[in-house]
This record gives sequence, structure tokens and C-alpha cells, in this order.
Amino acid sequence: MTREEFLKQKIAEHGTMKEFAQKINMPYTTLFSILKNVGGASIDNILKICAGLNIKADTLNNLPLAANNSIKLNKKVSLFSF
Repeated sequence: MTREEFLKQKIAEHGTMKEFAQKINMPYTTLFSILKNVGGASIDNILKICAGLNIKADTLNNLPLAANNSIKLNKKVSLFSF
């Protein structure tokens, strides 16, 4: 399961994408774009989504990138490893 699939599944548990976007005060179009490519999203938006889902942002680090994501990492990097 990719990061995008994981987030879509979790958001569906909270209702529709539009309802969730309203809940976290994010434009629906922004959320829709992020769910196509999580790797291209700002950290602020990822944190906002994770807070709305009550999950840790680092949870996403343990999931693979989407196949269409052009970013290739040789190893997993924690969002909070600095």
C-alpha cells in the first residue's frame, strides 16, 4: 500500500474527501492534488492531514512512494531525524 492509498483509506473512514478537507481547513483541490503525490506536498500540509487523521507523520515514512513519484530515495529518511 502506498502513502497515497493509505491516506485515501484513512480519509474515507472519516467521510468524503470534501468533508475531510473542510474539517482540516484545507482547500479540497489541495487535498486532491496531495493524494496524487504525497511526496510533492509541503510538510505543513502533511502535518495538517495527519493531525486530522490522528496519526503520526512518521507513519507515512514506513510506506512506499507512489509508482509515479519521481523522487527516488536509497534509504528511508525519518521526517524528524534532524
